Amino acid sequence: METTPNLQVYDLGLAASVLDRIRLVQTVDRLVGPRPGEKVSTGMALKAAILNVLGEWALRRGLAETGSSLPDGKGRPTQRPTLRWVFGLFIWVRLVELEGRPLVLNLAPHHETAVRLLGAGRSSRDFCGFFFHGPKRAHVQVTPESPVLTVFP
Repeated sequence: METTPNLQVYDLGLAASVLDRIRLVQTVDRLVGPRPGEKVSTGMALKAAILNVLGEWALRRGLAETGSSLPDGKGRPTQRPTLRWVFGLFIWVRLVELEGRPLVLNLAPHHETAVRLLGAGRSSRDFCGFFFHGPKRAHVQVTPESPVLTVFP
């Protein structure tokens, strides 16, 4: 039976800074050499892959430990989402200001779960902390009859 290592990921920013400190990107790029026409170097792709794996590991572990789930592509609950899918869930979340009040639009409970498990929102200065400590959730409706923004808390 395969065992799962006891990996703790507390901060992906810290992991990224360690990768920068050991000069992973520069070392790999030097060993592989330049590739004409490449938009992203091999070293940068490797760094992104490492951070993706660590982030997915942390998210999936958090979902399993808390018994939470996120919706998959068909709306069914899953505890094994990819980071790409999770970030895609946020495509319609918007931050707007209405009459001097900031509002977060289209924020659902699964968004809060994802943000919490990814480690964001630990401080009110954190942008994601804004979702939890700042404005109330609201839904906005703009209709042809009413060109004015109508907010429903």
